[in-house]
Amino acid sequence: SASTCAAAPAPAAPPPAPPAARWDPGLDSSGFAVFADVVARFAAENDVVYAPKLGRAHDGKQLYRFGPATIYLDRNVTFVKKAERFAPVALEDLLEIARSLGGP
Repeated sequence: SASTCAAAPAPAAPPPAPPAARWDPGLDSSGFAVFADVVARFAAENDVVYAPKLGRAHDGKQLYRFGPATIYLDRNVTFVKKAERFAPVALEDLLEIARSLGGP
C-alpha cells in the first residue's frame, strides 16, 4: 500500500513588529516642540545624562546637567558653561563637549 505524505503545515507567520514608539513632545503655544523636550530626546538618543541641577540657576534660568557639562536653555538656544562663562552652543557641538569632558 502506498503511503501518502501529508504536507507539513506552513509555519505561522511571525507576529507583526510593534510600531516604533512615537515621540510626542510637548508643544508650546505656537505649536512648536518644547525645546527642553528636544534636548531631552537628543540626550537620550546619545546616551547622555540630562537632568536639572536642583536649586541651581543662572540669570533665573534652570541649570541642567548634560553629561558632565552644565547648561541652560533660553529661547530655543542651549548655553554651555565654559571657563566660568556661558556660551551658546549647537546640540551636536554640546555632545562633543560632553564627550570630551569624559562623562555619560
